[in-house]
Amino acid sequence: MNEAQFKMLLERYINDQLSSEELSIFIAFLRTYNNTGQLEELVDQALQNSSFSGLSDRSKSENIFQKILQQAKITEAQSTPGELSIKAGSSYSRLRPWRWAAAASLLIGISAISYIVFSKKNQKATYVAAAKAEKTPATDAEPGGNRAVLKLADGQELALDSAGVGAVARQGYSTVLKTGNGQLAYNTTAGPATETLYNTLSTPRGGQYQLLLPDGSKVWLNAASSLRFPVAFTEKDRIVELTGEAYFEIARLETKSGERRSFIVRSSHQNDNSADWQVEVLGTHFNVMAYANEAAVQTSLLEGSVAFSAAGKPAVKIKPNQQAVLYKDRQNVQVNNANVVNAIAWKEGLFHFISDDIQHIMRQLERWYDVNAVYAGAIPPGHYSGIVSRDSKLSTVLKILEESGLHFKIQDKVLTIFP
Repeated sequence: MNEAQFKMLLERYINDQLSSEELSIFIAFLRTYNNTGQLEELVDQALQNSSFSGLSDRSKSENIFQKILQQAKITEAQSTPGELSIKAGSSYSRLRPWRWAAAASLLIGISAISYIVFSKKNQKATYVAAAKAEKTPATDAEPGGNRAVLKLADGQELALDSAGVGAVARQGYSTVLKTGNGQLAYNTTAGPATETLYNTLSTPRGGQYQLLLPDGSKVWLNAASSLRFPVAFTEKDRIVELTGEAYFEIARLETKSGERRSFIVRSSHQNDNSADWQVEVLGTHFNVMAYANEAAVQTSLLEGSVAFSAAGKPAVKIKPNQQAVLYKDRQNVQVNNANVVNAIAWKEGLFHFISDDIQHIMRQLERWYDVNAVYAGAIPPGHYSGIVSRDSKLSTVLKILEESGLHFKIQDKVLTIFP
C-alpha cells in the first residue's frame, strides 16, 4: 500500500469519517508503527502535505499529531501481552501480533504479505494474512495491471502495454505519447481547423490505464472500460463518451471571451442495455461507474460541482460527498450522501465493499481477475463488507469470503461459488 492510501485514511480520520472497518485498519497501522519508532516521522510528513486543508495552523496540526500518537499508545495499553483489542461496533475481536504486521502491509505495500479484512453483516469481522505464492496455478488468478488498447481515428489499434515509452502515433496536430507504465498523453500544437479526429482508449478485463487528455484533464480508466475522445478539443464544450468506469480530474478552461468551457461525460450508446445519461462539469474531481451489467449508473463527486442528467429527465446537481444514481430499470435519478473513498478505492489500489451482496462482489472480481463466476445452486444470501488490496491474488480474496461461510473453486479462469 502506498503513501497516498495512508494519507487518504489519515484525512478521513482527522475529519471523523472513518467507517468501523477503516478505523480498525488505521489503528492497526498506528499500533504497528508505534512499535517500530517510525510513526512520528510518518504522521508528521503527512500532516505537512498541502492537501490537508485547514492545517496551515501549526498548533492545530500539532494537536492532531499528538492525538494520533496518543491513540497508538492507548491501543497498546488496552491489549494484553501478545494480543490487541479493536472495537468494531459493539463487539471486540482479538488479533495476535503477526496479524497486525499484515495490517501494516496493507498501508505500506510489503510485497511478501497480503492483508485483508472482511466481515459478513451481523457477524464478527475476520482478519487473515497470507504469503504470496511464487507461481499462479490454474486454480488461481493473478491481479490485473496496466493494459489497454488505443484505437486511432483510422481504425488502427495499438497495444499499449507492449509499446515502448515515447511517441506511439501522430493524430492530426497531436502527438500521442506513452509517458510511462500505464500512462498515455496527448501533446497538441496549433494548426488550421480540420475535421475532428477521435481516439478510443479501451481496457480489457484485468486492465487499467491513465490518460492525460489534450486539455490537461486527467482520467483513470478502470478494467473493462473505454473512453472515446477527440484528439484536440476545438469546440466550446469538451465531450467524451464512457463505458465502464473512470475517475476524472478536469482542467478548468476558458474561451477567448472569458467564458468557462464545460466538460461533458456521456454514455457511448455501445450497449443497448445502458441508459442514456451525461455528466456536465466545469472543473472538478469525480468518478463515474457505468458498467452495462450493473443495475445503476453512479456519479460520485469529490470536489467542485456537477450536473447529472438522464434522457427525458431534468438535470440534478450534486455537491462534494454526494452521489447521483440512475437506476436503469426505473430511469430514476436519486441523490445520496456518498462514501467517496469507497467509490474511488479502485483507483487507490483497493477493493472496498460496504454491505455488498455476493453478486456485486463477484462482478468486480470478474472484471479485475478476468474470470467468469458461476453459481452451483442457489446464490448465497447476505451482505459483506471489507477492504482488500487489488494487488492480491484471487485465492487470497476468496479465503476471506470462505471465513464467512462461502465456498469456492477456481479452475482455468472459472470461479464457481457454492452455497
